[in-house]
Amino acid sequence: MPGSGALNKGGGAFVGSVSCASAGNCAAGGLYRDGRGHYQAFVVSERNSTWGRAIEVPGSGTLNAGSDATALSVSCASAGNCAVGGFYQGGSGRFQAFVVSERNRTHVGQGDRGARLGDLERRRRCQGQLGVVPRGG
Repeated sequence: MPGSGALNKGGGAFVGSVSCASAGNCAAGGLYRDGRGHYQAFVVSERNSTWGRAIEVPGSGTLNAGSDATALSVSCASAGNCAVGGFYQGGSGRFQAFVVSERNRTHVGQGDRGARLGDLERRRRCQGQLGVVPRGG
């Protein structure tokens, strides 16, 4: 998967879920181990049978102070319209849920009340990648 080698410096990656809205239009999520040995959540999308680069769910690394995050479930209603659910471990040691989504290939996000990462990042253009910053609610 493009981009996975650059992320997976710690040598432990796992794809937890894949969803395809149609043949050649899919999204996947899971976890990888970074160079510090911390587990981080990643997402990647496929458009017209070409996979994009796997990326860390933007903002999740900052929230993941407890070093344990993953994207657990992916669901795509149609091409470019997907949602990913997962968790991260906050600084208190408690696990927190996140839900991120892509609407018409544009990222929008929902996160737990502790995530305060800003509207500009939350609504940036995806360029074919799935992954967004969780936001407070």
